[in-house]
Amino acid sequence: MDSTGPHNLDDLMSKFAGMELVDSNALDFALRRLAALKEELERLKLDRAELGVLEAARYVARLAAGLVEQDYGLSRELRGLSGGKKGLEKLEELLKSPNREQVLAWRDDTKHGISVLHVVAAAGNLEACKVLVNEHGMSIWIVDMLGRTPLHFAAMKQQLQVCEFFTAKAEEVGRSMKGSSAPLDMAGCTPAALSALSSDKPTGVKTEDFESTRLKVKRHLHAIGDASISPRKPQSTMKRRTSGLSAKQQYSAKGISRLTSMGSSAGSPDSDSSHSFSVRYGSHLMNGWTVKMEDVILTKERVLGRDLSIFAVFDGHGGVLCAERCKEMLESEAGDSIMSMLLISQNAEINSNLAESICAELESRLSRMPEFELQQREVQKAVGNEPAKYAYKCLNESGTTLLMALITPDSVLVAHVGDSRGSLVYKTNASEEKRLDRAITRDHKLTVADEAFVQNEIRRIEDAGGFILNGKRVAVERGEDGGAKASLGMTRSIGDFWCKTNRELPAEMQAVSPEPDVWVCATSRKDMPYFLVLASDGVWDVMTESEIGKFVRERYTAKTATINYDADEVLREIAQELCDWCLQRESQDNMAVIIVDLEATGGGATSSFAAMASMRKPNFSEDGPRSPPIM
Repeated sequence: MDSTGPHNLDDLMSKFAGMELVDSNALDFALRRLAALKEELERLKLDRAELGVLEAARYVARLAAGLVEQDYGLSRELRGLSGGKKGLEKLEELLKSPNREQVLAWRDDTKHGISVLHVVAAAGNLEACKVLVNEHGMSIWIVDMLGRTPLHFAAMKQQLQVCEFFTAKAEEVGRSMKGSSAPLDMAGCTPAALSALSSDKPTGVKTEDFESTRLKVKRHLHAIGDASISPRKPQSTMKRRTSGLSAKQQYSAKGISRLTSMGSSAGSPDSDSSHSFSVRYGSHLMNGWTVKMEDVILTKERVLGRDLSIFAVFDGHGGVLCAERCKEMLESEAGDSIMSMLLISQNAEINSNLAESICAELESRLSRMPEFELQQREVQKAVGNEPAKYAYKCLNESGTTLLMALITPDSVLVAHVGDSRGSLVYKTNASEEKRLDRAITRDHKLTVADEAFVQNEIRRIEDAGGFILNGKRVAVERGEDGGAKASLGMTRSIGDFWCKTNRELPAEMQAVSPEPDVWVCATSRKDMPYFLVLASDGVWDVMTESEIGKFVRERYTAKTATINYDADEVLREIAQELCDWCLQRESQDNMAVIIVDLEATGGGATSSFAAMASMRKPNFSEDGPRSPPIM
């Protein structure tokens, strides 16, 4: 490469602009690509990866401009390099010829400027990789125009031995290609992420063998901190006003400045400095092996300046937009307006009606947004007694679960729609009879053991014009392509307006309903030695309530054994470690966790924890919400 800074890019682009080229489209692409790179490189400091992208882009642009003569015979041979002995022999033959420099500098103009090292890495030719790196000095950090290293290519093709070679070479010079140091391509994917996402099974390889190899590659390439799989968010550097105090003193302090686990300030900056109500909590989000994040977390204290905190997990499906919109509505000024309006209508009581009203308001506001508005098109006119038929669609057809906790000094409410779950975890290692870790939600699925619940859901689905697919999915006619069907694995959700097409019925009576189940209890601080765990199904898919209870309790006991500890940081670390543990157990979904210390929500309430308010559906089976423990 003949320059190390973006200033020479101007010279190159000006030269291109004055040339007459046969392929003007190729030149236009090259110039636009270089302009975008220049803008990005001026914003960021140049590092080796960025220089590599710049080098690849310049080479292909020069090729398009006719400034580089490409030996297309050589290109065909390099593109065709295979794994095994034949590929190695061919490479060595080319490297011994007068074309050696061309081979090492070659960039494939048909495949985003990949190098010969990318080719042999994808082919799994370990010996050829060793020859190029060890004998001819090719860099393992060389990247194509999409920012992908040879390790990315080896990972995509599940070439375990090649991956092991590249990571070992990095370690030899004191660098790492794993965890937070894993190279990122321009789409933000690490090699571990591309391994997880790739479904390019070679012809003739059995599916079970392919999956076994992919598992080994993922485990080799992944380490905690991987930006695509298990990113670690930088923590806020904001100092608390109570810095230097013990955890007990911090808890007792007035007007404490709170921090969320994601590093942002929580709590109202205008809150009364003499107010003592405080909620201890920690949260964590993890992409997991699905890479694309569709889970969203909301943590909001001092809502409307009142002793009210909201914690919510939204597990999106079909995209993250619906989940993000729900969070935005609740955490913004519009959310304050919603809460103010609903609290007034409920006489400021935290009850099941309030939770149902929040869900109904979210659903209603979403349905009026242009991206979610249900569009109807007539596909068959009415004939005789046969009514007209319509096709339905939305610009965005995403939906989300909702798992929400409303916490005040004297009450806790948990509402849920979908299959995210809430659980109570006893804080100390008390006797088994007293501990009683338990679920307080029930999945809104047709596979739960509660027969009465299932039959009620089926009745509503069929009354709304839907039907059951394979005994467990809610299905509706889309009205297009000869009666195409679409289905959802849950009976209740927020959004998913494509399956809520019966305009004669209210939202809660649609085939998929936004109506929540609600658990409410009155509390006193001394009667609440519990954690409330709110988590998406990526956690519950691989852990039970009892396993999570043991996990949280043991780590909390260990981390608080010291004299000075940060209660919020402890809970944040436990939430983070819980996601790490689920990833090790091969959870295949995003993970969102919020852990709230209910004992630390004190405000002098005197009502007993056993004095529970009535639930809308009080009689749950073992798979659903149960009464809170009696102390």
